[in-house]
Amino acid sequence: MPSVEFLIKLINISLSFLFIIMSFEDLPPGENRENRENRKKIINTFSGLGYNINHIIGAGIFITPSSVWRLAQSPGSALMLWIAGGFISLFGSMIYVELGTRFPEGSGEQKYLEETFDENKKGKNIGHIFSFVMTTIILPGAIIADSYACSKYILYAIKGNDGNENIYFGIDYIELRILAIVILLSVTVYHTYSNKLAIKINQTLALFKTLALVVLSIIGLAFLRDNRSKDHWIGIFNNTPSDDVHERSVSEQIGCYGYAMIEVLFSYEGWNNLNYLTPELDSPERRLKVSSILSVITSSILYFLMNIAYITVVDPKSAINSQDIIAISFGNTLSGELGKTIISILISISAFGSVGAMVFMGSRAITYAAKYKFIPKISEKLYHWNDTNDIPKYALLLQFVYCAIIILFAPVGKSFFPFFSSMSQYLAMVFFGISSVCLLIVKRRLSSAEYNKFKVHYSIIILYLLCIVFIAVAPFFPIPQSEYAVLNYQSYMPYVISWIAVFVGVSTWYLYDYKKYVSNNS
Repeated sequence: MPSVEFLIKLINISLSFLFIIMSFEDLPPGENRENRENRKKIINTFSGLGYNINHIIGAGIFITPSSVWRLAQSPGSALMLWIAGGFISLFGSMIYVELGTRFPEGSGEQKYLEETFDENKKGKNIGHIFSFVMTTIILPGAIIADSYACSKYILYAIKGNDGNENIYFGIDYIELRILAIVILLSVTVYHTYSNKLAIKINQTLALFKTLALVVLSIIGLAFLRDNRSKDHWIGIFNNTPSDDVHERSVSEQIGCYGYAMIEVLFSYEGWNNLNYLTPELDSPERRLKVSSILSVITSSILYFLMNIAYITVVDPKSAINSQDIIAISFGNTLSGELGKTIISILISISAFGSVGAMVFMGSRAITYAAKYKFIPKISEKLYHWNDTNDIPKYALLLQFVYCAIIILFAPVGKSFFPFFSSMSQYLAMVFFGISSVCLLIVKRRLSSAEYNKFKVHYSIIILYLLCIVFIAVAPFFPIPQSEYAVLNYQSYMPYVISWIAVFVGVSTWYLYDYKKYVSNNS
């Protein structure tokens, strides 16, 4: 296993190489920030809806139902969690639509932090905390998880098995990691080439995935004609026993539902995609309302139907005790090995599309953060857009290099996807909650100002915040190891790492930004 010193040296070498590449091209003379902020309006309602759906429908709906069933202990309880996840995501989307329509010139949470704390003249600095965790944990974690899932199920379709992922630089390890990096590179390349091409690919994949889920849902529901499939619905809220029966305590139940909700919400992640793209969104006040909310409603309906299809087709007890994910068992029940191969290919395509949407959005988030020099030595380069095709190529390059290094050397084992997806989603949820607090403050501060574009009732914001608090606390409750053995990581490492990242971001802000602000104004 590579030593920590070796990994640090490799990262330093990679970043040095990146800086050298960036030094080859200077900013065009006379270019200023005002000009660079006037982005071409390349996204309309339909393409915005496509970007959100393509981000939301990734590998999650295929991979996470298995562990959600194990954690919830019954298909009925799991189904309720998916419904709850849809409502929570809808509430979050409504909150972000109001934030986006109030501040359409910004890009996501950093802008909302800036505006909320502007009275103290510290908002832009506080936004650095979000910039740090967004560019080091939240976005990379999600991109890495889906890139890995795409690679894994391409190989599954070819080889017919998961392979041995538990040996550093074994043949399966190398195949999985290198293919995941190639997938991420291919996505980065076509985003660097043309925005129009990226949008067309995104729209095509979003439409394909939507139709694929509709077809799978219809096929699954058709099994209701079979009496054996109808039996799966008898007592769906009764605990489905696993091989290792364990009576859970109250604290274990809280922990299990907390873990399950994070996995469900990762599958819904992407409903706020357009909030990072408002500078390129044609009429954000109108587009956000339609594209963002409709994408959540569409995805929620599809997820509900897919879970009904899973329950109908797959025997709950065999699904909970199987080493395969439920989607693979679903395909196997439909048409044996051919069905497993088809589902594997669908997972890969779905994950590939989600990676594409995240790469597009992530590069924009990086350039907006670079506006305030969150990485002092290279921020000016990251904030540079290519004039010929209006693409933030340096941000795309940095994003690829960082993710590729982590993909290559991250811990081994089948816990790879849930580890990175949980870490990413947990931190995202924390900042969703902070943004909700920002909206409460802004609504109160600007209550007398004229605003009639989109308003969220206070009760929805409070309810959403309560859900966030539960999700933030619940994963630290214990869970039965036997029920979560498929993930290997029984510890709290994804969530500990998340809070460490927040602490580092806060420390950096205080040491370099806040103290500088105080000294300049003392």
